[in-house]
Amino acid sequence: MSNLYNIKNWTRQNLREWMGEKSIKHSKVQEFRADQIFYWLYQKKAESFSEMHNIGWETRKIMEENFWISSLEKAETQQSQDGSIKYRLLLDDGLSIESVFMPHTSHNTVCVSSQVGCGMGCDFCMTGTMGLVRNLKTAEIIDQVLTVSNDQPEGKNIRNIVFMGMGEPFHNYQNLLQALEILTDEHGFNFSQRRITVSTSGLLPKIRRFGKEKIKANLAISLNGVTDDVRSKLMPVNIPYNLEKLIKVCREFPLESRRRITFEYILIRDLTDSIKDAKGLISLLHGMKFKINLIPFNS
Repeated sequence: MSNLYNIKNWTRQNLREWMGEKSIKHSKVQEFRADQIFYWLYQKKAESFSEMHNIGWETRKIMEENFWISSLEKAETQQSQDGSIKYRLLLDDGLSIESVFMPHTSHNTVCVSSQVGCGMGCDFCMTGTMGLVRNLKTAEIIDQVLTVSNDQPEGKNIRNIVFMGMGEPFHNYQNLLQALEILTDEHGFNFSQRRITVSTSGLLPKIRRFGKEKIKANLAISLNGVTDDVRSKLMPVNIPYNLEKLIKVCREFPLESRRRITFEYILIRDLTDSIKDAKGLISLLHGMKFKINLIPFNS
């Protein structure tokens, strides 16, 4: 398949442009065919072009000669007492990543990875001990959502997506953006932008850039300390981008109506869990539109 394109790496606009270059000349037909193909891939969850029976055979033949449709293999699943399911998924090169299905009373969430490993070196994170192996392709991000969604019984639809799995999403910025475009495309998955959250360790240039993108997904910041001494010990990213700089950028981040920045804060005994830390956290974030996600540290 090395001479074929993985269609899940492509946005609908990419596909429209390619169809135009293939002398599918009428723009309305070109757009309609791309719309149909996206519908089959992401709403009907087709695994082959032959399943797309309302698309002409000539178009299907062109697609089969130029594209392939990827999928991920489930290597292992682990279910927790709260109903969460952790998936270890195999990539084409033999590497593996983790995704998590998280059920809630009112909705269900899938947590996806953006990289194999991670280069941020956070002291509390097992993934950080791997180092960064490579970025995930757009298709490998998209296929996590499809694989986890397809594994759930009828009625357990995915409503929320969080980029809080393996890796730093903003270190894989372009593939992240393409994945967000496919996830929110009305002819693709059609997820609401309000239902997608991207978590970062605090890469300030990318936070600023993310605030200017047309896709307005939610922003989450992995904070985990209210002083530079503590945060730098836990997260090396705090050395170039300290708390003062981070909070300034967060205060300037453009938020639409009823949106808030989520600050993730890990509770580590005798390091980040004191009353003084709690007061420091409130003081640090005072005046912002925010919510806090407290995470007990699991050693």
